Amino acid sequence: MVAAALSSTLIVAACESSSTGGTQPTPKENTEDKPKVDSPPEALKGDPIWLKPRAVVGRSVRTTRTLYSTEVTPDGRKLTQSSKETYVQKTNLADALGQATSVTRFYEQSQVRVESPGHEPVVEVNAREGATVEIKQSESRVLTEVLAGSPSSDELQRMLITGFDVGLLPLQAVRLGQRWTIDIKRNPGLNDISRAFGVNASKNELSAMLYSHEAGISKISIEWEVQGTIGEGTPLVIQLVGNMELDHTSGLITKLELGGGKTDSEGKVIPQIAIEIVREELKAWYD
Repeated sequence: MVAAALSSTLIVAACESSSTGGTQPTPKENTEDKPKVDSPPEALKGDPIWLKPRAVVGRSVRTTRTLYSTEVTPDGRKLTQSSKETYVQKTNLADALGQATSVTRFYEQSQVRVESPGHEPVVEVNAREGATVEIKQSESRVLTEVLAGSPSSDELQRMLITGFDVGLLPLQAVRLGQRWTIDIKRNPGLNDISRAFGVNASKNELSAMLYSHEAGISKISIEWEVQGTIGEGTPLVIQLVGNMELDHTSGLITKLELGGGKTDSEGKVIPQIAIEIVREELKAWYD
């Protein structure tokens, strides 16, 4: 059940700014740490644009994410899983590069709903709902402190300050129409999602392209394709496509949409996963 496995991992890895441990990647000058950026055709060359989100000390931002997944069980039942999580995050400290190093996060809502024909919907409230947590990023690790509520120790260990979407952006300036590839292994959240496919992958490629830059908003397309086998050698192809928007005035990735699923025998994508992340700046810590 590819969608079910991916869905549960997305809930934790993609949307809750988490990983399987380790530390949040930080920009380095070493070129091997940078996404590979293709040179654009001559016709597309123009002024390079830096795609860098920016944390502002004292600012509060509400993040809302929704996730939907569908899967057909071996006995023919259709399972639909949806989740919604909303939290407000205040930046306490930021480094010289504009990356937050200390934040306070309040989880307003964190729930998962599973529906199946002939059965009552099952709603699970995550332990982090209602919790307030302080998260600090050091050079070597992430430190968390519970200020209110009772999130599980596993959830605390998996928390990071930023989400996987930041890792989709290149660390160098790009031009309109330019495409870059993302090193999945170097991004904890993406690595979690990739493993959740459960595919013995012969191909696992993720790329993005800056396709619009108007009125201070950069729009980026995303394409992810995994090819390989599952189980006892059954061929499988998974394709996810989406878009994200970076507001240069606020320095926020304000929206990300990603969706897709496995392909059928004709190569058409079967919709199984849909995820949306929206961020908005607040006037106060809790608005």
